[in-house]
Amino acid sequence: RGKVDGLIIEMEQQAIKLVEIIHGERK
Repeated sequence: RGKVDGLIIEMEQQAIKLVEIIHGERK
């Protein structure tokens, strides 16, 4: 269970980075 939670956290962090990059390109 701990490993799964860690993977979810990593995926969320990567998704946030992608969103920031997309928004940064739009500006």
